[in-house]
Amino acid sequence: MAKLILSHVDHVLDKMNEELVEQFDNNPRTHLGASSIGEECDRKIWSGFHWVGGKKFDANGIKATEDGKHSEIVMATRLRLVKNISLQITEPSGKQLHFRAGHFGGSLDGVILGAGYEKKKLHVWEHKCCNVEKFNKLHKLKMEVGEFEALEKWDIVYFAQAQTYMHKFNIEHHYLTVSTPGTRSEQSCVTNYNPEAGEYYGDKRPKEIVKADRAPARISMDPAWYKCKFCNFQENCHGSKLPDVNCRTCIHSTPETDGRWSCALHDISELDEEKQRAGCAAHLFNPSIVPGQQIDAGEGWVDYKTPDGKLIRNTGAQVIEK
Repeated sequence: MAKLILSHVDHVLDKMNEELVEQFDNNPRTHLGASSIGEECDRKIWSGFHWVGGKKFDANGIKATEDGKHSEIVMATRLRLVKNISLQITEPSGKQLHFRAGHFGGSLDGVILGAGYEKKKLHVWEHKCCNVEKFNKLHKLKMEVGEFEALEKWDIVYFAQAQTYMHKFNIEHHYLTVSTPGTRSEQSCVTNYNPEAGEYYGDKRPKEIVKADRAPARISMDPAWYKCKFCNFQENCHGSKLPDVNCRTCIHSTPETDGRWSCALHDISELDEEKQRAGCAAHLFNPSIVPGQQIDAGEGWVDYKTPDGKLIRNTGAQVIEK
C-alpha cells in the first residue's frame, strides 16, 4: 500500500506575509533620490518623483529590503573590528550623513578612513547586499576590467550614486562593500571620482528631471522589452493603469527649484507633504501620464480617447467613461 504523504499548508506564515505587506510603508519618498538618479530611463525617474504610482512591494521585496538594511549594520560593526579603521555613519547630531539640493537628496551609509588604496584619504562608504550571481559577477569584472572600472560595468545605478556622493561631499574616493544575503560572504570595490560623471549625476540630470513639466519620452516603445517589462511603472507607461491621485500628478502643481511644491490653482506657494499626498477635489491629471490622447478640455475637465477607442473624462479627481 502506498504511503499517503500530507502537505501542510502553514496559514500562520501566509498571514504573517499578508500583515508584512499591509503594515509596510509604501509611500514614495518626498525627494528625488541619489539612489535612483542612475536609472537609464528618464521617464522612470520622473514618474517616481511625481508619485505616479507603480507596483507596491510584495513580501519578498520587503524582506530583501530588510536584509539589505540588516547587512549594512552588520558590515559596519565588522569593519570597526579592523585596527586603524575609522568609520563614521552619522553626523554629531546623530542624524544620518546626507545632502539636500532643492528637490535632490541622498543619505550616505558613511565615510571611512583607512580603507582602499589611499588609506590616508577619506572615502565615501556604501554597502550593498545582492544575490550570489550578481556578487560573483562583480568579482569577475574586477578581474577583467580592473577594480576602478568595475562598478560602472557592474551596476550603473550604484555607480551614479557613488559619483553623486563623491561630488556632493567633495571626496575623491568611494569604498563599496558588497555581501551576499545573510552577510556570509563579502568583497570590496574602490571607485575614484570622475568629475564629468559627478557633475552629470549630481547636478545636471536631477535639475533636468525636476524642471520637466511633462513625463519624458519612454526608453522603448516595446512593452515587452526586458527593461520595460520589469519596470515598476510598466502598467502606467505602456498599459492602461491610471496614475495615483495626489498633488504631484496634478497639472496645477509645480516643483519649485528651491525644493517647494506649489499649486497655481489654489495659489499655494508651499504644499506640505500631507497636502501633497492627499490631493484635492479639483485635481486634474498631468495629460502626459494619462493613457490616452487628449481631444478636448474645459474648465475643470479634460477628455481623452484611449488606445482601445473609449472616451473618458478626467474631472474632479476622477475619470469617467463617456
